[in-house]
Amino acid sequence: VFNDNLVSAGRIHNAILQPQAQPCTRADTYVWLDGEFYNQDELCASLGRSELSAPEILLALFEQSSDFSFLGDIDGLYSAVLYEADRQQVHLISDRYGLRYLYWTLQEGALVWSSELKAFTALSGFKADINPVAVRQYIDIGYMLEDTTWFEAAELLPSGSVLSFDIGGGYHSLYRYWWWDQIPEPLNQSGEDVVAEEMGELFKSAIRHRCRTHEDVGLTLSGGLDSRSILAAMPERDAPIKALTFGEPDCDDVRFAT
Repeated sequence: VFNDNLVSAGRIHNAILQPQAQPCTRADTYVWLDGEFYNQDELCASLGRSELSAPEILLALFEQSSDFSFLGDIDGLYSAVLYEADRQQVHLISDRYGLRYLYWTLQEGALVWSSELKAFTALSGFKADINPVAVRQYIDIGYMLEDTTWFEAAELLPSGSVLSFDIGGGYHSLYRYWWWDQIPEPLNQSGEDVVAEEMGELFKSAIRHRCRTHEDVGLTLSGGLDSRSILAAMPERDAPIKALTFGEPDCDDVRFAT
């Protein structure tokens, strides 16, 4: 639990990812981070450092460039909160694809955030009114679009975004640091075989980034092509890969995974 009379924050974690104490602190800046960076070694090298944790990397990069332009270079699955006590500003950060959810709401001029939507029901003034737009989206397509949530009074932080909140002024702004159109188009329009070959190499490169040799690797292995392709692309390693399959003992998923 953290409390400095301007910001109160609590952290619950499973001691597997980012087991060190948080917030990570330097001077008057504090960082909480949930998730992990997959290009952590490259980011450390760019800082001229080694063996930094993800929160320490984020804090060091912010000290170099406080405009958050560095966030587009981070390959990871994470959400983070950065608090500048001297400037009285709180920044909520999502990864490029918004895969680690972070919800937020404004209550009586204060910013409240949580990694789980149900946490807001603990606020005395929060109105847990169901959002009819969310209901329609869920019934029509099976999930909710963009920043829509089950509650009218709460929003999901969009992917590739930073929400900055000024504590003294009570106002906020949203900055999108990455979007799909930033991926450059190839200069040469190659044939289908060349494109397939390049996609294959990019796929294997992405898998390698997520299979660091000093960490245990787990895989949810089904009977489908996706998980089997990931397994096939994994680099050779001394440690075993721990696979987990769901299903009845004689079902196709279990049979194919075996």
